[in-house]
Amino acid sequence: MCLKILAIAIVLMLVITPFGLASNINQLSTEQELDLHVEGALKWLIDKAIPAENGFKWPHLENDDHYYTSLYEGTPGICLLFLKAYEITGNETYLNYAEGGMRWLMSLAVEEKEGYKWPHVENSFLRWTYWTGLYEGTAGIGSIFLDFYKVLDNDTYLEYAEGAARWLINIGKIGHLSSFGTTCRWPHIQWFFPIPQIDVISGSAGIGLFLLKIYEVTENEIYLKYAKFAGNSLMKNAKHIDDCYTWDNYIGIFRSFISSGFSHGTSGVGYFFAELYKISKETKYLEYAEGAARWIIKDSVNDSQSGGVKWREVYRTDRPDDAKLFDTGWCYGPPGICDLFIDLYKITNNPEYLKYSELAAKWLMHIAIPEGEGYKWPRHLTENGDGQSADVTICHGAAGIGESFLDMYNLTKEPIYLEYANGAAEWLKQVAIKDNDGGYKWDTYGECHTGYSIGTSGIALFLIELGE
Repeated sequence: MCLKILAIAIVLMLVITPFGLASNINQLSTEQELDLHVEGALKWLIDKAIPAENGFKWPHLENDDHYYTSLYEGTPGICLLFLKAYEITGNETYLNYAEGGMRWLMSLAVEEKEGYKWPHVENSFLRWTYWTGLYEGTAGIGSIFLDFYKVLDNDTYLEYAEGAARWLINIGKIGHLSSFGTTCRWPHIQWFFPIPQIDVISGSAGIGLFLLKIYEVTENEIYLKYAKFAGNSLMKNAKHIDDCYTWDNYIGIFRSFISSGFSHGTSGVGYFFAELYKISKETKYLEYAEGAARWIIKDSVNDSQSGGVKWREVYRTDRPDDAKLFDTGWCYGPPGICDLFIDLYKITNNPEYLKYSELAAKWLMHIAIPEGEGYKWPRHLTENGDGQSADVTICHGAAGIGESFLDMYNLTKEPIYLEYANGAAEWLKQVAIKDNDGGYKWDTYGECHTGYSIGTSGIALFLIELGE
């Protein structure tokens, strides 16, 4: 799954803490303390850091030599964790690793079309591919550079963020339609199977979210204009069913699927339209956001045992059994879908959106499996209620589910949601693996990942968010 956005250039030289000082983290003065497991995650990631290009890079797996640039599984998400830890503690060691990772990303930036792009991975045949999306590509890398600029006020980070945006603008495929206006689409991979995608992970919806984010920081109208072009393209490609909207997402040239999910489906596209409406105030975009929500509501399945609702993973003609699975995670399931409902409820105050968020949470609470002091969730449930083994990650597991319960608590202040968010965190702490250096890592089906969506940094960021 995929999103990456941002930048490159000559950076102001920072004094780099010697690699050997990693073991002295706890001796440095701090403003606030971090959770023990967050500190452990940072220790493990420091141990896995590889000095490179006056900075650091991380393998996406513990015992691997592939170094990804994407937000989904690569160095950007790790940098975001270290930046957040620095914000909380004031610990300069965390800042050193955060900025060191960004220097490595700068070293890989390729100048083209008045901007910057990044190879998907440093040392494989994929180094010749340049991805565009938010979680898998330049948009996500640019987004992290923008986060660094907002926290550190260093113009170099803004330069790379804007470089990412310029490259995306200049490679976009422009069209003109009388009924929708100017449109823009992007291939999800430049020069390699250049199939335009619609989704948040690797397509127009995610790129549009990045363009809105950089517009809010810079107030440069070009970014808002191209976000609207992305919206117009998504309007043109929508499937209009009664008063609802949904979208086909393509796999290769001839195969596609439909999903209510956030990462690759209707709720993610609807979320982009909701955010585009909030900034542009153009009601046509809210119409599509609410049309997406209506399709998702019609697609929901009532669960008689819990009294809640759930959603089928995907509808795909070449894999019909997928329509028999009910996903629990952020990627395809209720946690991501409810991101759209919560956003629309805040915009419209329509109780229907809050109702479906609560019904989705009700199902997740019913299927939660108590273990020790916490809760875990099966990754999928079948129509018969059989479940796949539990997952720990943001994308498919307890960290993403816990984050959704935290969002519901922050919206409603109902204690039950905080109880389940804390329960997810407690289970994650129980299953954390203590490494030889005293650090913590998490196993995802036999492998320990470092990155955001499917790895240790995303889990640690959830624990930080819950602690705040």
